[in-house]
Amino acid sequence: MSENYFLWPKSRYLRGGFRGLKKGTTSDIELLLKQRYSSGVPVIVSSARVGIVLALMAQKLTRPDYVGIFPFASHCVIESVGRVATPIPAELSQHDNISLIYHQWGYIQQRTSLNTRIIEDAVDSFCHPGSELFPLNGMYEIWSLPKLIGSLGGGVVWCRDEQSAEDIKALRDNNKLNTQPRWLLKLLASYWPRFESLWFSAESAGGPLPKWATGDILYGLESWDKIEHARRERIQIVQSLLPEWLELPDSRLPSVIPIEVSEEKAKLLIEKGFSAGYRTFEKFNEDQNSELVRLFPLYVHQDIPCELLESSRKILQ
Repeated sequence: MSENYFLWPKSRYLRGGFRGLKKGTTSDIELLLKQRYSSGVPVIVSSARVGIVLALMAQKLTRPDYVGIFPFASHCVIESVGRVATPIPAELSQHDNISLIYHQWGYIQQRTSLNTRIIEDAVDSFCHPGSELFPLNGMYEIWSLPKLIGSLGGGVVWCRDEQSAEDIKALRDNNKLNTQPRWLLKLLASYWPRFESLWFSAESAGGPLPKWATGDILYGLESWDKIEHARRERIQIVQSLLPEWLELPDSRLPSVIPIEVSEEKAKLLIEKGFSAGYRTFEKFNEDQNSELVRLFPLYVHQDIPCELLESSRKILQ
């Protein structure tokens, strides 16, 4: 039976073993990221969904405020927005609302928004060092480190300036109670799914990261170039299958190559280990009218064997 894979690499603690565990703090991670991406100021948070909560809090939103969200947003996104404000469909969002725009799987969303305030959900956008952040000129860009490097946890809120970053840090550090127990639940959930609901509830409170978690993240970040090379290698194998209307970003490496495929061939791909099956993608046309299209994601992150992509390409040709 084929091994099952998913849209993103598996989140595992100590991918490099105990020898790979680095000594360092949250500030060390932020400095490393700032050196690689000079167009933003990074703040390390416990997860991307906590990053959404903190970004909305920093903008002083409350329940009566509306936040436009993208179609088929995950329950994590809806729950995060709902902790602070009221989520509504993006098309109902007004000029003075905030919009949360998702660069799905790393593909820059070409939506021309009427909103003046944008949070860019780039949770699975693997950016080449030195690339420009905020492709839609947003206030914040948010990354998920497990989706990028396979760490146990951690997210990045990229801010426009130092003051905005300090505001996010103050909110993050305002909840230092029970940091260790919360992250212990996360560690347990990575091995035993029964703990996932407990972690999901407790982690929403945010707070700083324990040192044993920052050490795991530092190991992943030091492997950034290796991960990028692996992703480029895999993208090259199946890039020709990308729909003509979908542009591959220059400096952002997607986690999947989405393809248009028949039900029959989709079934064969699922049997080979592409377990997510069909997914919905928001396609924007030249007139800025959008449509929801059904695509099958071929994963190209570092966990995927090149041989699997080679054999899958033969099925699709």
